[in-house]
Amino acid sequence: MLQRHSITKVDHKIDHFIVYDFEAILKPPAIHHGDNTIYGNEHIPVSVSITDSSTKHVECFISDGPHELLKKMFCYVIIGTDNIKSVMKIPSYMCITTESFTMLDIINYVHMGTSLDSYLATYLDGCKCEDKIRCTCGIAKGIFQCDYITSFEVLNETKLPPKKAFKSKLRGIIAMQEEYERIKFVWEHYGITNIKDILICYNNLDVVPFMKAIQCQGELFKRFDLDMLRDGVSHPGVSEKIMYQTCYKNLKKQPKLAAQGFGFLEKQKRDLAIHYYEVKIHGGKVCKKIIGYDANALYLWALGNDMPCGRLTTIAAYDGIIDDIVNDKIFGFLECDIRTPDHLKGYFSEMTPIFKIIEIVCTDEMVIDSHMYEYNRTRGKDVQSQHGS
Repeated sequence: MLQRHSITKVDHKIDHFIVYDFEAILKPPAIHHGDNTIYGNEHIPVSVSITDSSTKHVECFISDGPHELLKKMFCYVIIGTDNIKSVMKIPSYMCITTESFTMLDIINYVHMGTSLDSYLATYLDGCKCEDKIRCTCGIAKGIFQCDYITSFEVLNETKLPPKKAFKSKLRGIIAMQEEYERIKFVWEHYGITNIKDILICYNNLDVVPFMKAIQCQGELFKRFDLDMLRDGVSHPGVSEKIMYQTCYKNLKKQPKLAAQGFGFLEKQKRDLAIHYYEVKIHGGKVCKKIIGYDANALYLWALGNDMPCGRLTTIAAYDGIIDDIVNDKIFGFLECDIRTPDHLKGYFSEMTPIFKIIEIVCTDEMVIDSHMYEYNRTRGKDVQSQHGS
């Protein structure tokens, strides 16, 4: 239709999107300890705040049941549920799509380990208020006593909890006096009557600046005529399209790499080394080109060439193979798999072993098993301990 009416100066970017954020209560579990695992808390969604870039209206829903909370959220958004498709990135979803919506996770557009606080500081420059206690700009992330909310009934309390209630079990610290004064100011300034109102205020403070930060991040990709939320479900996906724009621009046909381009000839390495030392000898010379080679890319190339000892073959383990290796009767690579002893299979059924550097007592047959114990005894010396992973 745009082409029909000769309208050309219009982009096809999606300017409007919805942002939502969940908060959860930390309910003590019914079973605190397994055989080998300690359960700290059970995270139960209790509230969700939703806003959109069009109306910028914020709505917060609270429910003591996760299923009821999702019903309120989806009925408010009126999200279509026909022909649902998803892209998984274990152990989470990268995106979930319907005929009307695409649900994305902003985690896929930022560096691993990025917190919401640092994300807002990057794209919104953070809070500029001189008085952080009495700040009302709505950009700074709020403070909430997550560890204090252990049940839905706590939300109905009408008094501000004491400072010790703001202790984080995860970080092992109590809120600083400045943070507690900030919470007291919010309680009085916004006329809060119970902890539920604090939860709503905290949840809303996550989505409003969050939406603004996404808009700012999206502007970076508009320079390349790309929509961050439509042209890729992750930062690498959008960056790949930028690479194609910059590296393969104005090409008449698709580039083809010659087969010999994969060869890494000795002459090429020698010429590269001579050029390197020539620059170092003359000194002061401007470097115009840097050539880098990824050693990981050479694995398949090396396997495709003739091996010094013939083609790679695999042999099964047999009685006496360890003696043959020790006596240099076999040349090659040895793959050693650690077998879980039968008496420890039940122990590790709940949690797999975590590899770490530890001192192994070689004099205890129960630790290293009988075959390793006998092997150490035949080595001609008493090995007390060794380090392994």
